[in-house]
Amino acid sequence: MSTAAVSMRGISKSFSGVRVLDQVDFELREGEIHALAGGNGAGKSTLMKILVGVYTLDSGTFTVGGQQVRFASIQDARKAGVGMVFQEFSLVPTLTVAQNVFLTREAHGRAGLLDDRESERRTRELFRTMEVEVDPRRPLDELPTVYWQLTEIAKALSQDARILIMDEPTAALAKTETAQLFELMRRLQDQGISIVYISHRMEEVFEVCDRITVLRAWAASSSRRWSGRNERFLRTLTPTSCSRSGGSPPARSCAGSTFSSGRARFSASRD
Repeated sequence: MSTAAVSMRGISKSFSGVRVLDQVDFELREGEIHALAGGNGAGKSTLMKILVGVYTLDSGTFTVGGQQVRFASIQDARKAGVGMVFQEFSLVPTLTVAQNVFLTREAHGRAGLLDDRESERRTRELFRTMEVEVDPRRPLDELPTVYWQLTEIAKALSQDARILIMDEPTAALAKTETAQLFELMRRLQDQGISIVYISHRMEEVFEVCDRITVLRAWAASSSRRWSGRNERFLRTLTPTSCSRSGGSPPARSCAGSTFSSGRARFSASRD
């Protein structure tokens, strides 16, 4: 069995008295692509924002690389090798790709002036490692949306992220662009990077992920390999079926159900 890159136990979180996570467990293994799925309001992004230091937890514990941690900020998480590509891009369209990758962390020359050429060199090396061709001197607003996503990933990797969280990364992508992103995710996985893939698009989860954890309000944790029966069950977990009926607040008490992939294209279930 692979070592846990991240282990979260008993995570609870409330906002203004409304509980959105209740005793949630989650584990990400080293070098796997792990889907985090569930309906709108199930707490997927909230759980990962706790991991990345955006939110503090109310109760529970988690470890990164076997070390117990509690991040007070995104900077704390970055120092521990945890990065997140948020659903809303944190990029400046009028700046170049390189300027966006190293925004607030620009290279400087001996006189203390900005050294754009050095930032471009580092960005070119990052994309070479990602096996992606892009001119780091191009303004971002001249490029398709998929390159915005790739720039966000390069920014995380430039800060030595070994754990990468991707929040609904295909939301604004065309089908061909999604395929490009999946190819990159597999290459990053081959380099030993662990990826959490937040999505409610089950067809994408089945295509690219090794395991899945579903946040929902009515089940305890379990672990199984993929099968046709698992897929039929998981496809019922749509945004409507994952929420409480009758207009009540969505999925206040969430537990994880984890399934493992046995497909040949993936490394087999690492149990």
